[in-house]
Amino acid sequence: VVHCGRYATLSDAIPVTPRANPPMSLHLVVPGLFWPSATLRETCRDLPLPSLSALLGRGERKIAHAASLLDWLAATFSLSGDELPWGALRLSGESGASPDGVWLCADPAHLRFARDTLVLADAHDQYLPEGDDAQRWRAVLNEAQMLLHAHPVNAAREAAGQPVINSLWLWGAGSLPRQDSCPFGAVFADDPLVLGLARGARAAAARLPRDAARMAGSAARRALWRKPARTAAHRPRRRGGHRGRAYRRRPLEVLAPARGAGRPGPGHRRVVTRIVARSAPLPIRERLAGEGVDPLLARLYAGRGVRRRSEVLYGMDALLAPHTLRGIDAAAALLADFIASGKRLLIVADYDCDGATACALGVRALNALCADTGASVSYLVPNRFEFGYGLTPEIVRLAAERKPDLIITVDNGIASVEGVAQARRLGIATLITDHHLPGEELPAADVIVNPNQPGCGFPSKNLAGVGVMFYVMLALRAELRRRGAFAARREPNLANLLDLVALGTVADVVRLDHNNRILVAQGLQRIRRGNLQPGVHALFSAAGRDPRQANTFDLGFALGPRLNAAGRLSDMTLGIECLITDDFARAFNIARELDALNRERRIIEADMQERAVDAVETLDAAARASLALFHPQWHQGVVGLVASRLKDRVHRPVIAFARADMAGDGAAAGGRGELRGSGRSIPGLHLRDALDLVSKREPGLLLRFGGHAAAAGLTILERDLPRFEQAFESVARELIAPADLTRTIETDGALEAGYMTLAAARQMRGEIWGQGFPAPLFDDEFVVESQRLLKAKHLKLMLRKNSARFEAICFNHVEPMPDRLHCAYRLAINEYNGLATVQLVLEHGERAAGA
Repeated sequence: VVHCGRYATLSDAIPVTPRANPPMSLHLVVPGLFWPSATLRETCRDLPLPSLSALLGRGERKIAHAASLLDWLAATFSLSGDELPWGALRLSGESGASPDGVWLCADPAHLRFARDTLVLADAHDQYLPEGDDAQRWRAVLNEAQMLLHAHPVNAAREAAGQPVINSLWLWGAGSLPRQDSCPFGAVFADDPLVLGLARGARAAAARLPRDAARMAGSAARRALWRKPARTAAHRPRRRGGHRGRAYRRRPLEVLAPARGAGRPGPGHRRVVTRIVARSAPLPIRERLAGEGVDPLLARLYAGRGVRRRSEVLYGMDALLAPHTLRGIDAAAALLADFIASGKRLLIVADYDCDGATACALGVRALNALCADTGASVSYLVPNRFEFGYGLTPEIVRLAAERKPDLIITVDNGIASVEGVAQARRLGIATLITDHHLPGEELPAADVIVNPNQPGCGFPSKNLAGVGVMFYVMLALRAELRRRGAFAARREPNLANLLDLVALGTVADVVRLDHNNRILVAQGLQRIRRGNLQPGVHALFSAAGRDPRQANTFDLGFALGPRLNAAGRLSDMTLGIECLITDDFARAFNIARELDALNRERRIIEADMQERAVDAVETLDAAARASLALFHPQWHQGVVGLVASRLKDRVHRPVIAFARADMAGDGAAAGGRGELRGSGRSIPGLHLRDALDLVSKREPGLLLRFGGHAAAAGLTILERDLPRFEQAFESVARELIAPADLTRTIETDGALEAGYMTLAAARQMRGEIWGQGFPAPLFDDEFVVESQRLLKAKHLKLMLRKNSARFEAICFNHVEPMPDRLHCAYRLAINEYNGLATVQLVLEHGERAAGA
């Protein structure tokens, strides 16, 4: 992509094969794609452009010096000179003829004064005429302004709230130039200026067709031109689709009491929200400050249970020792034996970010540890649309085709009783590495490593799957060292894989206890120093983030979703390949494809969420303890995200279902009427335990289930949906205390004005925050001076406290805030075009007490 001022080009390497025609090379120019104005930064940020992303993912990247669009056109069509005859060229494009004489462009303009600077809206330059004839031309402009002042067109524009046309902008004077050549075989354009250039160079020129296939009959090299990209406000709303299929609207089936029909009325109760400041005892804060902790951080740490400075020191020497993990020594010995015998090792991974990073870590570590031994390492990740989750008997049979001697599971397997039994029948050894909660029966694997298995004394029960695999690799290296495997070769430095550990740990939203914070901090340190896998670097680039300033937000909200998109919409093989390749160019191409999938996921999720919200608003959610939702065309890869969003909205445990017999492209895959559900819970209900109780009370209802406190997955028959809803609601009412049904937002209290600075925001951004160790959240009262909508879905505000004013934004919120506002907010940094400013990101707002 060549970024040249206000336009971008994608050149030379986009193979397009329309129908039966031969491939052609497409040169795409999109004026206005990269908007330079700081006033437009909120409008153009994170625009979903899936079609453009797909094209960019198949093109070649080139870098050029910035230039205006007109300069680029002149250079491309070999025109020289300071003043080029754009008027004659544009007339040629409009009329199709070759005009004689001198012509100039007379563009309508709206002039206004901003302080002492003349500003032109919708004009090409900001300067009035200069030179010997300046007075004559300025007089012409004045006459034009007088004629336009009372013109009926302007009366109509003013009545419609549009800027009036109060002047003409005269430019591009000259006669039609002589052109020798055109670099393209054919030019398709909306802009007559471009058509005039093409015709002057005797190239085929035509209006931009509605169907790209119509361009196929022309010459092999083509240029496709479009007018400036529209803003989000002008872009027509897309009704979601998946892989080209229509995403038809159907009524959403919400399982709720019969009295829930209709819009909320006076009898509907609102879900109650209360803001509570967490306790940060002064003696603890003073002790931490006395040990050298910054006073602001001391206050934040004390509110999160930190008592000593050692709890926020993240050196590798403080990492928990591997030997306390039950089964880890046996796992190391098992792996060492198979490696020494030159056996075939097969990793079976889960299809989320944790599973992908654990698999990539295992592949990289085992390849390094197996060097020159004859042992081989490969991997297999189930396609969620065909096989579902875990080491199922079907996956074992598929794995057996590769003739492995040992199957190693990562981020799955603790519930795979039948799958492990199938592997035993086929003579395949199994090593289970997992972190999920086990059921009543453990699989009969050769070895199990899981901090949550019975009898494991490992102090941290919160390791992610990638963390468990990292510990297993540490133990294996120690075992190989004991056996003398490194006498003649260098030991692999497994710490170089900590970027993968950090990414998987944060993205899996496991609790960041001290041990996990060490793993994440060590990974981030290496990322910031440039010591990261090419695939991780490529994901940073695809997300537009700078790895030198990496933080946990980047891992959880920029990189994690892009990796997860592969497992949700396609095949996680794509994500794993991105992480295990050492070729940055290949990794970057894959990362761009993952980015395109993530944009597609956003579109699908937005449509699903809209339907779900519409349906939930008809319910008295406050009168329920849980919600279960289903739509026959929901995408099973995205239902977990919908459940999460709704859980945040209604503060109730939510389980969203999709049909299991629908392939990822929406086509029937042939099943037995199963639904796959993904649930998210609130504090006060351990979701996996709740499902376990449902299964005991309703034998045969849950075909499969698993998970942990905050999230879980399950499979039921579609005909059993009403039965499940009733059973789950009953269990939720029994287990959730009434106080837990009130949404509680814990904050760090009010933030003193002296800390509402870029320095404080940067200091907090560089710390390790996440699940169980939440990022700083403050609350205070403000006067709302102004508020407006951005992209029709975000609320932008100007807030005032005493004499200080602060920019603020509330994402995905369109309702106006009260004039006197009590809000919970994060202190964030808004960066654009090299300019950084403090911005308050509102998490919740309500009318201030007494207002």
